[in-house]
Amino acid sequence: MPDNPPSILATMPLVAMFRAAMFKQIGVRFALLIGVVAAIGFIVTMGVLANRYGPDSTTLSLLARSALVIAASCSALTGLSLARRTKDDADYGGLVALASARGFSEAEIERSETLASVRVAVETVLGPIALVSLFAFAITVGRHIPGAARAILGSAAFGAVASAGTGLLAAACRRWAGARGRSWFLLVVVVPWAFAEIVPSSWGSDYLSIPALVGRAWDLLAAVESLP
Repeated sequence: MPDNPPSILATMPLVAMFRAAMFKQIGVRFALLIGVVAAIGFIVTMGVLANRYGPDSTTLSLLARSALVIAASCSALTGLSLARRTKDDADYGGLVALASARGFSEAEIERSETLASVRVAVETVLGPIALVSLFAFAITVGRHIPGAARAILGSAAFGAVASAGTGLLAAACRRWAGARGRSWFLLVVVVPWAFAEIVPSSWGSDYLSIPALVGRAWDLLAAVESLP
């Protein structure tokens, strides 16, 4: 084992290999497909409305809602897919053996796997949201539309938060629960959410579950209603 541990830059090839293995999962590919199809649908709708009525608050509203729809659907499917790791998986075992032979410690391998999870979530969640945001920027640039910049940047920021959270939570469930990672992922997401539904809002139920926190992040970053 080398005297100096590999830097984050040195682990990037390992991250890329873990990412490639994770992307073989049908759930991850399906999440990306759903995100791209949803993004195209919102883009077409926004384009038609902008061409007929001109880009306005309706365009920004669709942008914000597209971010919420894509984040909710793609995060759930991506998280469930990434949360489970079969211990006898040939790809995983081969990657771990190769990394160990190259001098990577167990902690560095786990860190690379976590970064790969975040990278996959960014591609499946933030990627489609970024497409819609770029289209919104293209049709609103040069026009004075109050709140446009904040809506566009806010939607992208919301996508970044949602994707990073999804990747980190899935990696944690996979590491701690192994083959039961998906069950843990569902428990962490659903049980606090169900509990928050019966707790009075004055008790801070908006902060007791991951879906509620996602909703709060959307309100703060992307919701048109919150724009000045």
